[in-house]
Amino acid sequence: MLVACDVVNQLAGKFVASAVYGRQKGASSAAVATLETNLRSVAALIRRDLEVSVAKLERGGAGGGTAAGLVAFASAKLVPGIELVLDFSRFERHLTDAD
Repeated sequence: MLVACDVVNQLAGKFVASAVYGRQKGASSAAVATLETNLRSVAALIRRDLEVSVAKLERGGAGGGTAAGLVAFASAKLVPGIELVLDFSRFERHLTDAD
């Protein structure tokens, strides 16, 4: 399963999704801290029980962590959205006659 993700944020680590997008959605600093703690806890449980590391997975924070969940529970592969669209549309084939 391929999942299109146009952000590179992680559940935990340098580009934590809750800190970046939580504030955009109106979350207070306290709420962002709670979200980050909870996402780290979920990532730890996934690692412990499924032996899948999603905490620092690039794009894993997309959709509030939905992308990481799809990797953990559905063996999804996260790809940049534009790559998926270009491949699906066979964009390169359409360029052969372009100048």
